[in-house]
Amino acid sequence: MADFAVRQRDPKVRDRLERAIEGRGAFRRFRDAVHEFDLNDQWHAFSNDRKIGRAREFLATEGIHVTGAPA
Repeated sequence: MADFAVRQRDPKVRDRLERAIEGRGAFRRFRDAVHEFDLNDQWHAFSNDRKIGRAREFLATEGIHVTGAPA
């Protein structure tokens, strides 16, 4: 969430997202802010890309090399 927040060009959006991830209730506040600024598609694409990257890293450490684009 922090990496997504710092990539935002609009300082207002970036600040709101960064504040949202502080303390208890961070996930809900972040989700609400993403919705408020209509960043749902961007967030999901970013999040999915990061998940795929972590999966590929794990598989590589196990000696499994993935080829091709994810479905």
